[in-house]
Parts: sequence; structure tokens; C-alpha cells
Amino acid sequence: MSKFKAIIYDLDNTIFPTHLIKMEMVSPVLQAIRDANDHRLSAEQLTNALTDCYRLSIREVAKKYNFSELMINAALSALSAIEINDQLTTYDDYRFLKEIEGFRFLVTSGDSNFQMSKINNLRIANDFNEIFIHDDNESGFKGKLRIFQHIQHKYGLNSNEVMVVGDSADNEIAAGNELKMTTVQILRSGITKASIAQYHIGNFSELFSLNLSI
Repeated sequence: MSKFKAIIYDLDNTIFPTHLIKMEMVSPVLQAIRDANDHRLSAEQLTNALTDCYRLSIREVAKKYNFSELMINAALSALSAIEINDQLTTYDDYRFLKEIEGFRFLVTSGDSNFQMSKINNLRIANDFNEIFIHDDNESGFKGKLRIFQHIQHKYGLNSNEVMVVGDSADNEIAAGNELKMTTVQILRSGITKASIAQYHIGNFSELFSLNLSI
């Protein structure tokens, strides 16, 4: 019998490999940031910021690199206009997620329209009891912390009944630790192993034994 009544999953680089988003799809966002930069960031800073746009939300990148309001607004405007025409796919091990008993929640950060378009394209919305998108000026950590607390209160869940699965040590893993939930970092390609996560897995199939043995 499963110990956990609920598992909270991240989306990007947990369920969905972000490298499938083609350069030409997001190039208008990157160009909007370049055009609005106006020498605010050095060439090196700008390059690093644009690279981070593939793994962090625009607001998180903006905060990290101290974007001007013009840069933020230009990026968000360009992002909201993006249409995903190619069929996206989840990681191959996604099927195991659907076999685990209990509540399933999807919590992700980023532009609401863009994140929801990815979810709809992947056709995974019906696999979750609820989907939450953190899309405001709070950090990913604070935004997810607030959503995790909401889930707990709404569904009457104790911290020891909730598992959090994701790739980001700074966001979902840190938020889960703050609330004394069980945190599991999934080590997708390119993800650095973080000691603050209580457990580490390589794919979703490992959740079966973890869910029963903890």
C-alpha cells in the first residue's frame, strides 16, 4: 500500500524535455530581449540570460539578470504570441506516472498561456487532479511554496503524505523541503544532482519502489 496520498510533479525537464522546443519557436522572445536590452546587460550577460530562457521562466531570468521593465514586457509580449505547431512528446517513462495511485498534481512556472499550450499539446491535462501554473513576480521557490500550501489545505494532506518530484533544487525541491514534504529530484540529462533533495531517481519507474519503501 502506498504511503503517499499525493505526488506533485514539475513539468519542464521532469515530464517534458525542454530541448524539444525548437530555436525558431522561441527566437522571437530571444530577439525581443536583445532589442530591448539597450546596453543594460553586457554581451556575456545577455548570452547567459538567453541560454537560461530554455530552463527558467522569463520572470526568473529577468530577476536573475535584473532586466529592465522594457525587457520584461517585450519578452512576455513575444512569449504570449508563440504558437506551438509541432507535436511535443513527454519523456518515454511518463507512462509509469499514470500507474501510481493517489492524487496527482502538476505545478509549473512560466507564462500561463505558453505553459498551458505545452500541456495541451502533450495531451496530459486529464492525467492530473489539478494543474497549477505559477505566473507572477514571485520567485519560483516562493510561487511553488504558495501553491503547495494551497494543495495541502484544499485536499487535507499532511506533509508526510505528499511527495514532490522535479528537477530544480532551487524551486520545487526547496519548496517541498520547506514544508517538510518528501522531495525527489529526477536526474534528467544535464541536471546537476543536488544534495538538498532527499532522494534521487533516474526515471519515473523508480517511483514505485520509492513510494512503497520510504
